[in-house]
Parts: sequence; C-alpha cells; structure tokens
Amino acid sequence: MSRKAKKSEWTVDTLKEYVEAMGIACHAHTDDRFDSMEEATNRALHSAEKATDKTERLADLRAETQDRLAEATKAQQNEWRASLSDMTSTYVPRGEWDTAHKVMAEKLNTLERRHEADLASVRSNLSESKGKGIGQSSVVIWIFLGLTALISIIAVILDLSVPH
Repeated sequence: MSRKAKKSEWTVDTLKEYVEAMGIACHAHTDDRFDSMEEATNRALHSAEKATDKTERLADLRAETQDRLAEATKAQQNEWRASLSDMTSTYVPRGEWDTAHKVMAEKLNTLERRHEADLASVRSNLSESKGKGIGQSSVVIWIFLGLTALISIIAVILDLSVPH
C-alpha cells in the first residue's frame, strides 16, 4: 500500500490570492446587501413620510369639519335660545291669563244681564205702544242701547289690552 503523496497545488501565494478573492467577494456581497438594505430602508422611510403627510392632511380636514360642525351647532343653539327668549317675553303666564280671563268673563256676564234688562225694557215699551208704530222715544231707546253696547264692548277691549 504505497501511497503516493499527491502534490498540492496550493502555495502561500495562491492561498493569499484565494483569501483576497474571497475577501473581495465577501466585501462585494456585503456591499450589495447593505445597498439593498439602504434602498429598502429609503423606500420604507419614503412610504412612512407619505403616510404621515396623508394622515396629517386627514387630521386637518377632520379638525376643520369638526370646527364647522361645532359652529353650526352653536348657531342652532343660539337660535333656539333666542326663540325661547322671545317666547318667554311675549307669552302671557298662565296665572295672569286665568285672572284676566275670569275678569273678562265677569264683565261680559254683567253686560249680558244689562243688555237683557234693557231689551226687556224696550219690549215692554213697545208692547205699551200697542201697535201705534215706533215712535221717536223708541228710536232714541234703540240708539241709546246700541251706544251703550258699543261703549261696553270698547271698555272691555281697553280693559283687556291695558296691562294691570
């Protein structure tokens, strides 16, 4: 079993060249990896910047919309408050209305009774004239009754329109 020793082709110089070539290849490979990582990082940063810009624009738009809605709501609330203020200043309170209505009803009842009494008086005067026709005194009574009714109605209206 004799073995012949194989002669190696490696020398110190070839080993040096091989190691340098491997170093250069490793260096080139590392540079390629760093370049691709740098490119990917730049793309990611650019995308993040675009997303941030878009988010900021949307946030500004949302804030403007909320401001407009808040102003519209405030205007509606002010309009509602003004309506309530108008209502409270122009409407008559229930107690005051009840009192005024009771007084007006009493005055109308009094006028009605007075009118019925005057009408009964006129009828009795007419029946006493026994068909002789309406004389001057009857016309005067009718005019007097008409004026009395007109003055009574005006008095009631003035009494109701003047605040107490």
